Amino acid sequence: MESLENKIEKLGATLNSVGLELESFGDDNFDKKIERLSFLRDWVNKQRQDLIAEYDKEALKVYNIELDKQIKQIHEKFDNIIESNKKTQKEVSVQLKNLLNNKKLANYQR
Repeated sequence: MESLENKIEKLGATLNSVGLELESFGDDNFDKKIERLSFLRDWVNKQRQDLIAEYDKEALKVYNIELDKQIKQIHEKFDNIIESNKKTQKEVSVQLKNLLNNKKLANYQR
């Protein structure tokens, strides 16, 4: 039977993998990365449920601090990606609005 430490180590390695996937996240590989991140999320959730079922909370609390740090970093990376995409969306929206206004002005000048 695999020890708690080994299971936590695997879970930590998977969370590191999620972080690396997020660092290389972009528009050109969005579908591939989302599929991979979804798979990793499901795996982490299953492992979490298995650990909760197999071990008592006190044993798990020892490792909770380190894993929480990794999870917070993942949340921050997701937030940064979302914020960056919102900023890009706003910039494109402004450009489109200006383009439409210029088109209207060109039509009025005729």
